[in-house]
Amino acid sequence: GNVGIGNTNPYTKFQISDVSHPATDSNSGSAAFAVTVGGGQTAPGIRMGYDTAANVGWIQSSIPGSTNEPLLLNSQSGNVGINTTSPGTNLDVNGNAQASIFYDRDNTNYYLDPAANTMPYAANLGGSVNVSGSGYFSGNVGIGTIAPQFALDTRGIVGGSLLGEMAVGDSFGTGAPVGDTFYAGQIGKNLESNSENTSRNGGSG
Repeated sequence: GNVGIGNTNPYTKFQISDVSHPATDSNSGSAAFAVTVGGGQTAPGIRMGYDTAANVGWIQSSIPGSTNEPLLLNSQSGNVGINTTSPGTNLDVNGNAQASIFYDRDNTNYYLDPAANTMPYAANLGGSVNVSGSGYFSGNVGIGTIAPQFALDTRGIVGGSLLGEMAVGDSFGTGAPVGDTFYAGQIGKNLESNSENTSRNGGSG
């Protein structure tokens, strides 16, 4: 038969029935279910409950009255799935995922902060970026500078093959007319020419 705690008609092999517990109850050690190291209300362990006001279930690893502690899932191996029964990676989310900042696990100097609107960076990436579709930038884009002054602000000589129709500014703030077609060699010569002209004129102003 089934075993019930807090109820006389359990629907599963083991069912615990209790009052609603908000997640903050874990701070005091109160919960519907707990696995602890030692006895007492403040014993370290894992506590679980359900909050009927917020309609959420919760799990918290903590030392009540002291600190909240890390919670490990599949600490040895195995994938974890959210909204999927067949996770294909360490964390497989079938749907949307939210985070304030995404950090590289091995080097937190590399990150993505989608909401950042101030310098130095919204993203700091250590490798190349491959974009297979179109990209939209509402502000200026800088190559070789963290303070772009133009829609596309390049500091240095642009290399490659035919670049297409674009305007390129050098470190002195000059730009080629929009709509002209440029080749990498032409751009390099234009930048060098601007640099020489500026030097002959006695400065960058």
